[in-house]
Amino acid sequence: VQKGYNDAFIPIVQVLPGVAYKGKSTHLLSRLNLSDMLPENPASFYRYIGSLTTPPCDEGVIWSILRKTAHIGRHQVCIAMTLLLFQNNQNEPESE
Repeated sequence: VQKGYNDAFIPIVQVLPGVAYKGKSTHLLSRLNLSDMLPENPASFYRYIGSLTTPPCDEGVIWSILRKTAHIGRHQVCIAMTLLLFQNNQNEPESE
């Protein structure tokens, strides 16, 4: 996490509030370039066979871990974390 923003993540972060509830969908407002989200030298990585990290924890997953990390802005992380607040309440609020 760093100060400021990582421009590569802006197209995702700007639409996150629109998908806070289960069943919601949205469209990106600008073009997303996945290669811009990768760190320098993404060809350097570790790979292993494992399983999913959440139930049913199915096996046969190939994990690829990049040696270098990509950075994202602190504020961008905070926006993404707000979605976790809705994890236990997946119902959209009732309108008044």
